[in-house]
Amino acid sequence: ASKALRLSNRDTEISVGRVVADIFEGNDQYMLELHRLDALAKWKPPAPELDRINKESFVVEPAGFWWPTHVSAQGLVVNPNLVDPKEISSYWDVINPKFKGKVAIRDPRSSGGGAWHMLGIQNTQGLGPDYIVKLKGTVEPFILSGGSNVIRDAVVRGQFAIGFSGRGDFFENLPKGAPLAWVVPKEGLAWTPSSIALINGAAN
Repeated sequence: ASKALRLSNRDTEISVGRVVADIFEGNDQYMLELHRLDALAKWKPPAPELDRINKESFVVEPAGFWWPTHVSAQGLVVNPNLVDPKEISSYWDVINPKFKGKVAIRDPRSSGGGAWHMLGIQNTQGLGPDYIVKLKGTVEPFILSGGSNVIRDAVVRGQFAIGFSGRGDFFENLPKGAPLAWVVPKEGLAWTPSSIALINGAAN
């Protein structure tokens, strides 16, 4: 069976010259890093449906080294016991002094969903760096480290009223009646593109 390269192992395996993985799946930013390290082989999976995927949301250059698998769409999640989801129709609605200390974000300083969400906001007309500065200055969002579910769980528990990096799959395996609502702001969703690649020199 093929072995997949874990995110935490990718640089270590490559730097010591002992790559045991055959394939890598992850965010396109990782693909660019691995390509710079000459760790990816030029390869196309035997999947005809790849040609039908709209690649507009993916990093496609340099071509032929990785192939799109999915996008993770990120908006906001709210605890309806603490805030009416109808109050939040725009990202700007979060910038309200009454939400100070009640907003959580994933750590945007490291690569992952938090960084991609803030990057999407920064590059969106009508939001941009000005929005991020005002978000920090007005509500002082609390930074949570860990996987994406830490945001969901903290909002469901009522630790925070609003969470960034909210996704539709947060509702999978969630107990019936759990206080969580997904909000798609009018400015749209941020996208995290993920792809798959073959590791250069893979044994299998």
